[in-house]
Amino acid sequence: MNIWMKLFSGIYSAGLILLLLLSPSLSAQSLPEGAGDIHCFKLHPSPPASVPQGDPNIDAVYYAITMDIDYPARRITGLTSIGFKALVPDLRQIYINLANTLACDSVVWQNTSLPFTHGSDKVSFTLPSPLSLNERTDVTIYYDGVPSSTGFGSFTFGSMYNHPSVWSLSEPYGSSDWWANKNSVDDKADSADIIIICDTSFTAVSNGLLVSKTITGSKARWHWSTRYPIANYLISVAISNYSLYQNWYRYTAADSLPIVHYLVPEIINDLIPQLDKTVEMMKLFTGLFGEYPFIREKYGHAQFGRGGGMEHQTISSMARFDDGIIAHELAHQWYGDKVTNRTWQDIWLHEGFATYSEGLWYEYLNKEWLKEYMSLRGVPARAAEGTILVQDVQNVFSIFDFNRTYAKASWVVHMLRTITGDSAFFQIIREFHNAPGLAYGNASTSDLEQIASRIYGSSLAYFFDQWITKPGYPKYLVTYNTSRLMTGGYKTSITIDQTANTAGVVFRMPLDITLSTASGDTTLTIDNNTAIQSADIITTAEPFLVQIDPEEKILKEVNITRRYPDELLRDGIQLYKPWPNPASDNISIGFELIQTKKITARIYSLTGELIAELANEELPAGVYTYPLTARTISSGIYIIQLSADDKQYRQKIAIIR
Repeated sequence: MNIWMKLFSGIYSAGLILLLLLSPSLSAQSLPEGAGDIHCFKLHPSPPASVPQGDPNIDAVYYAITMDIDYPARRITGLTSIGFKALVPDLRQIYINLANTLACDSVVWQNTSLPFTHGSDKVSFTLPSPLSLNERTDVTIYYDGVPSSTGFGSFTFGSMYNHPSVWSLSEPYGSSDWWANKNSVDDKADSADIIIICDTSFTAVSNGLLVSKTITGSKARWHWSTRYPIANYLISVAISNYSLYQNWYRYTAADSLPIVHYLVPEIINDLIPQLDKTVEMMKLFTGLFGEYPFIREKYGHAQFGRGGGMEHQTISSMARFDDGIIAHELAHQWYGDKVTNRTWQDIWLHEGFATYSEGLWYEYLNKEWLKEYMSLRGVPARAAEGTILVQDVQNVFSIFDFNRTYAKASWVVHMLRTITGDSAFFQIIREFHNAPGLAYGNASTSDLEQIASRIYGSSLAYFFDQWITKPGYPKYLVTYNTSRLMTGGYKTSITIDQTANTAGVVFRMPLDITLSTASGDTTLTIDNNTAIQSADIITTAEPFLVQIDPEEKILKEVNITRRYPDELLRDGIQLYKPWPNPASDNISIGFELIQTKKITARIYSLTGELIAELANEELPAGVYTYPLTARTISSGIYIIQLSADDKQYRQKIAIIR
């Protein structure tokens, strides 16, 4: 799901190179318009009265949902047949989640109506005979009424382009606002059938494949079916006066996946070029992540009246169709739908990977664009408050806080790639959604951590701890000074201070330090793992620029200050020691100004004879180096004199033949 927050708020490496070589040739050096947009559903999501708790004693394995839509009355009449297994022996007392705003008419088990109570958004009943451990049974719950609408709008009677429209968006807790189910994200049904009865003027769209459409009088009965495991919040309906545009993703020479697009007729033709990008994105993501998880069914889009999009399994609900949101919701089919978070605390596993996948699409179009995209996401990421691991799962706004759950989480994915390297990174994320127990199931941060550590070959527990369970990001206060070495070259001593970090968290990261000189760049990568850490870098020429993480691999703030020698701070000028000394050939004579000065630089013999004048001019702040050819000067001791503001600064130089 892609939202606004706050107020407005094989070996992969070779494969990626091939993808980039095959990608479209683009001359523009900036991201496409809208690449940094934040797509919204609703600025102020409505919280549930309490976080729903599904019955822990049952395992939901199958749902058959039938609903009759009365658009003029804004009502539904529905039933859910629920297949479930007992997780405890001698199970008789059971409850199913269903909002109080819907009236429960009856509960039927084996053709027998059971007594029930309906309160606290639960339908509770007792089976006439107990179930043994792992025994399966089915119960059907009948209900009707006007659905409530928590979260981002669980079930909405609305309109698009003046067409009457109906849509659902159940994430995170809204499924039981409109249909009876076990409302637990960690209990996926093995399969589901969704039957929608509505006026014949509507097209009704849902998950999986369309089994049948039958018409009786003024009503049409649409039967959709999915035979893949599915979380309750991913079951959806989208109903309107749709036109259908269909394309195909050909994954073998003989096999194709239908890519379907249900949009209102006023806009569908104009959007076909944009919709066709879905096929290209499917090719990219299957190359990076592995085969599309629901390859025996379909993928597509159903237009709805919210902002942004929602990754309903096999059929994302969409309000916009720019590159970013198409890529985002498609990537969710792997990260969110195939593998679903075990609890809503770990929602970053959905949104971090989906948001980063937008960047992967832009990287495919132009390899320089990923850096630009992550820079855009860095602004809200640094504004994130608290930990990425959600602390208040009752607060829907907190779960889907864009700064934390989307922007900062995408940076975590990016930094994991930085640490592990491309080959290991893509092996990690492919295995994450293919691992036994995780594929078509549920996962937590610890599952990803264990897989990442094993493939990387070293524990990454520290990485996930500091970025997921701790707040903030590194704020590097960097100070440095550069000194001339007697043996030639320059030593730059750098201190990196993280003591200003939020809550005193010390972030361990591989940190690149780059010094730029007239002779080129020198980069040292250190394992920055303490609150205050120092390093020395030797260069052959005087550095004129010091950069920390110049490739922007880390979410960070940097403040760099040069530590000047006392003489330079006091007088605004410093004469360096000449090198080499003694010298028989070429000599390098240098000085530094931290403000504009009128200077003279001359060489004198010990008797005061002027040997050479190197400079006599007004110079701005900077580092200056002048060559002197010793071959034309007799052996002896000489004085280098730098004059400014009626002061002289001297160094001795020995010339030897």
